[in-house]
Amino acid sequence: MDSTVLFDSDGNKKMTGDDSSLLPGVLEAHREISWAIRKSMTTTDSMQHAGVALLMSLWKNGETGMTELAGCMHVSKTRLTAITKDLESAGWVRREPDQIDERRKTVSLTDAGSSALSEFMIGLQTRMTAALADLPADDVKKYVETSAAIAEAIDADVAENGPVSLPLVLTGETRRESEKTC
Repeated sequence: MDSTVLFDSDGNKKMTGDDSSLLPGVLEAHREISWAIRKSMTTTDSMQHAGVALLMSLWKNGETGMTELAGCMHVSKTRLTAITKDLESAGWVRREPDQIDERRKTVSLTDAGSSALSEFMIGLQTRMTAALADLPADDVKKYVETSAAIAEAIDADVAENGPVSLPLVLTGETRRESEKTC
């Protein structure tokens, strides 16, 4: 591999081609952190991981159509309907006909859903704070800055190239939904 040197906008060295051997370690570290966070997310029957994702999407984007939500979450409309029904029965979301096209359903976050998500996120933040408490402040700052930079780079790549997916045979509906991004 060539040793191309990349620089950021401030002229700081980023990564060279020779540094690419670090990438498997970066991916493994991310997987370990993601898995640890996921394990720390004790959920109730109506607050499964997909439910958290739905609540967060509604918090971020506001009232959204079912088709758009399915695309954002990369799930089928059938799966999204089941998740939405669970959250609706808990009083955390509201499904209503679209004001313009009554065949279309929109979903919005209720005050109770916003409170439940807030409580959940505070618990997760407390867990992360405790996990990072023994690290030097400079290391935590670097972690936060690096995580934000990685997320921004991945978002830009997904916007340009679409999400990475398993090489599965998809039905037309699933393929169309998986091509949508938030």
